[in-house]
Amino acid sequence: MYRFRFLVLLVVLLQAGAAIAGGRVALVVGNGKYGSMGELPTPTKDARAIVELLKNKLGFEVIPVLDGDHAGMRQALTHFGRAATGADVALFYYAGHAVEFNEANFLMPVDFNDQSRASYVNQTTRLDDLLMIAQLVRAKTKVLVID
Repeated sequence: MYRFRFLVLLVVLLQAGAAIAGGRVALVVGNGKYGSMGELPTPTKDARAIVELLKNKLGFEVIPVLDGDHAGMRQALTHFGRAATGADVALFYYAGHAVEFNEANFLMPVDFNDQSRASYVNQTTRLDDLLMIAQLVRAKTKVLVID
């Protein structure tokens, strides 16, 4: 299944056609070492493999976040927003815990420690915020992969 995801991602990127010729920026997040929610065995490994593929095979500038806490994820999103402005391809990959509540999706940092619904707002990254960043950077091609 893991290799199938890479092949799908590769096909999507290659089908971007002319967009592949210019600036390519990716934010790759793999969160697995959760304290309060238990450890996930594969997200960090998957993220490392994606970083390798994007950086060494496809020539992306990659911003890696492995086992990111809330502050680190927010900082990486800001960096990604700056780096992806005007890029030909802006790609975001996330593997780790996430939750959907009240028609909103929340990506969990490894330091998420309160499982009450109110904590989702100030201890997570909303997928909607990421979509807004994707709109604002005006990259020609935007790819979001949530694993």
